[in-house]
Amino acid sequence: MEKVSDNLIYNPMKAGLSSVDKDEISKKIVEASKHTKYFAKQTKKSKELEKGVEDLQKKLKNATKSQLDLAKLKVDAYITALTKKRKLNTTIFHADLDSFFASVEELDDPSLKGIPFAVGGSNEQGICSTSSYEARKFGVRSGMAVFIALKLCPNLKIVPSHRERYIEMSEQVQSLFTNYDSKFTSFGLDEAAMNVTQKIEETGKTAIELAQELQKAVYEKTKLTISIGIALTYQLAKIASDINKPNGIYEIPNDPDEVDKFIWNLPIRKVPGIGGVTEKKLNGINVLKMSDVYEHRAEIWFLFREAFCSFLFSSLVGVTYEPKVEDAKSISKEETFKPTSDLVFLLERVENMCEKLALKIQRGRINCKTVTVKFKTSTFQEITRALTLDQYTSSISSIRDAAVKILMDEHNQKHHSLRLIGVRVSNLVYPGQKIQKSLTDWVIKGQTVYTQNQKTSAVVQVNEIDTSLPEETNLIEIEKTTIESDNLPDQSKNIIKGIEKYFTQSFLEEQKMKEKQCSKWQSSSLKKKEIKKDNKITLSTYFDKNDEK
Repeated sequence: MEKVSDNLIYNPMKAGLSSVDKDEISKKIVEASKHTKYFAKQTKKSKELEKGVEDLQKKLKNATKSQLDLAKLKVDAYITALTKKRKLNTTIFHADLDSFFASVEELDDPSLKGIPFAVGGSNEQGICSTSSYEARKFGVRSGMAVFIALKLCPNLKIVPSHRERYIEMSEQVQSLFTNYDSKFTSFGLDEAAMNVTQKIEETGKTAIELAQELQKAVYEKTKLTISIGIALTYQLAKIASDINKPNGIYEIPNDPDEVDKFIWNLPIRKVPGIGGVTEKKLNGINVLKMSDVYEHRAEIWFLFREAFCSFLFSSLVGVTYEPKVEDAKSISKEETFKPTSDLVFLLERVENMCEKLALKIQRGRINCKTVTVKFKTSTFQEITRALTLDQYTSSISSIRDAAVKILMDEHNQKHHSLRLIGVRVSNLVYPGQKIQKSLTDWVIKGQTVYTQNQKTSAVVQVNEIDTSLPEETNLIEIEKTTIESDNLPDQSKNIIKGIEKYFTQSFLEEQKMKEKQCSKWQSSSLKKKEIKKDNKITLSTYFDKNDEK
């Protein structure tokens, strides 16, 4: 059989798929898709992945004994430190509605019960959003192209998606979660995690009893079934929730030996956060199960990036992975649809995604500064374009305007037919996180600082806060003069580069269009009434204290 990326096949660890004949399903998938553009794209990815695995193997082969010994010392110390963080007195629920979209469709159309069907797409185009458990017996799973699903199961019925209905049902279920954890974490319409430690203490009930109580409440209110995993971390609880599906409960006891036994027997693909690509790379160095992660810990530490190693060894020990703030780099949404170049349709999808992203980061009191739009063409070519904003924002209009500009520019230049479009916000700032200082953060009212530009320097004197402008803009008015700068004060040398970069990149570019003599940095303050009249801020005179450009 021809080699192809696992993206064409499926994750056999998914509920309802573990009993199917993987080789037979794979053979049918390849046969059904081998003459398509999608197959060609996945084959190319597969070859690229093989090369990536070979590169890792080569790097490991060339490693010296001293390099691996040092890696082992470091990783052993890290694992020891992680083990001390394990919290055996915490109980987490991960609740996962069973085949949610399909179950809602069955409720609304009882004729679907007991037959193989999938939600989403059409008979010719599209992707399966989910599939019934009967369809999974044939190898049909979420994320699979409809035309492939139909090859696997010719009698498969394709049911259109009814998203508003799913949202309605999800809200009914999630209203029950607040009875167990008022600050529960939602992972979409069908999954959520709850810290029930306090609830157990208050009620005196066991975790199993509370889980059964929640299952009963969900069914009585919605007639939907839900599976619940119980463990000491969110990650382990999620893994556990998949074990006894549908309508099951599985508890990993809060006992060190039991936790270790459970984790070490896991196939690495079972760990949330490890996908097909990472699985192949780990397999390439003989890491198949989590027990192998410990056996090959020095090699992993040597070969992989720090952030991934932190995640993987946290998973091995059974503690919650706590990424550095900068590790949570972005938040995104994307949609797949029938290939189209209809600009009105594409604009509608982009604006919808931007609104959802903005609302999400607003709820988390997060701000972003970079907006990226991802395109996938009808030939499966992937294109990404990014735009960095002038200021950090969580505004719907700011994010939307940036994404629309990217879309319009790309559409006007290439006029692609697209099958996927996505929007990502990045360069994020979380509550309490310090933003990198800008020019005016270094400058205090009444203080003089200096920046050098060839033979002259600019003297920046902060005069006053401009109270005539909206309070939230927090603007500082600045005067500029020109002086000789043979000798700069020692205390200014540490900030020369930052200020010079700000003026040369921001100030000079803006001033170039307004003042012929900007290169000499002559004084050219504008009056406040001129700013009001133009309804915009001019960099030659005003600097926003919160502007990070």
